[in-house]
Amino acid sequence: MGSGGQMKVASMHYLVVLALVVVGVDQVVGTKCKDDSGFQGVEGDCNAFVHCSHGVPHTQHCPVGLVFSTSFLTCVPEYTEYDDCHKIEYLSQEEIVKQCQDEKRVIPHPDCNMFYNCSLNGARIGRFFRPYEDECLYPQLFSIEHEKCMDFSAVECKVRQEKKSGCKLFYVHF
Repeated sequence: MGSGGQMKVASMHYLVVLALVVVGVDQVVGTKCKDDSGFQGVEGDCNAFVHCSHGVPHTQHCPVGLVFSTSFLTCVPEYTEYDDCHKIEYLSQEEIVKQCQDEKRVIPHPDCNMFYNCSLNGARIGRFFRPYEDECLYPQLFSIEHEKCMDFSAVECKVRQEKKSGCKLFYVHF
């Protein structure tokens, strides 16, 4: 075999190794296409999703602060009602109104920096907020125990989402 034949064999080995590495990466992550094309979530990783193109899986990640929603098939803000990965229990609008009518002053929100303020009388604060929804000014967090916004160092969020940066807050205060 001449040097041209050896080059072809070496190139073929390189392509086989490259193909195994690419397939191996997708298999390690556990990604397989359910459909020939489209988007799907990755089990156990809220930030990752798979874009299937002609049956070939391509694992991708949402930008920081976003997670993949299997309902909307796109990246959505983390720990919002659109986030179907973290399974956070949001109160329905009817439940919030009922609790506010039952003489509650404030109701904890799944986001530690937010709360439902019944004294707002159902008014919206900005276009991103639902009725009664209000937020603490950064770096304060809402204390369930004291029913008010307090310095972050004095508040335990436990299972509620705590925004670590002021850049992740809405800031619609006037």
